[in-house]
Amino acid sequence: MRSRTNVWVLSLAVALAGCDEPAPTAEATEHAEHAEATEHAEHAEATEHAGHAAETNEHAEHAADPHADHAAHDHEPLPVLEGADPTATLHDLPTVFRDPEDQEVSFRDFRGHPTLVAMFYGSCTTVCPLILHDLARIDEAVASDRLRVAVATFDPERDTAERLRALRTERGMDAARWKLLRGDEDGTRDLAMSLGIQYRKLPDGEFAHSALIVLLDGEGHVVERHEGLGRPLDAVIARARTLVGGSP
Repeated sequence: MRSRTNVWVLSLAVALAGCDEPAPTAEATEHAEHAEATEHAEHAEATEHAGHAAETNEHAEHAADPHADHAAHDHEPLPVLEGADPTATLHDLPTVFRDPEDQEVSFRDFRGHPTLVAMFYGSCTTVCPLILHDLARIDEAVASDRLRVAVATFDPERDTAERLRALRTERGMDAARWKLLRGDEDGTRDLAMSLGIQYRKLPDGEFAHSALIVLLDGEGHVVERHEGLGRPLDAVIARARTLVGGSP
């Protein structure tokens, strides 16, 4: 059963990888320049993978650690594979998550609703609060009951249903439209792979991860990808307004 799920996730990642790639970050450029300066082929390969990793200070360690490099491979948007289904959408993801009320949620439950999707974890004090802040800004600007927001945790062990409820209350999230999701280890990995999100668990229990917000249309197709922090949200807001039937 797990092998069939893996095949599906590979196909979904292929389908979703057709979106425009974001511009390389300054950190990615720094790693590329380092590889050129050292002129070591083995370091250049590791640096290439690190260039797509999370925007954290862990990049150098990640590039040097073969296990970390393998983890990054697992979550990169994949190249076109023979037999991949180009029609797959996130609504087809078979993974079942649980919400703060411990109710089962799958992405097909968002069918018919434009949906913002992101990943985070509750104990993060740097990147994740900014991701949640950007999601709230988009939601406020779109101002539509049709819009849904689905945010899945990298850390389901610590982000219990009780903890997610507390976070939802603390941030004033509309429980009817905002879904904070927790899955098992496999489900978390499958979602990250499908979206092209990089992450890995660090020795101290925290996570290094990329910052990505994805906008889905009502059928689960990716229509906008917003990567990074501190960047204008105008494109995502305009597209979301169009999808909910408002003015861009």
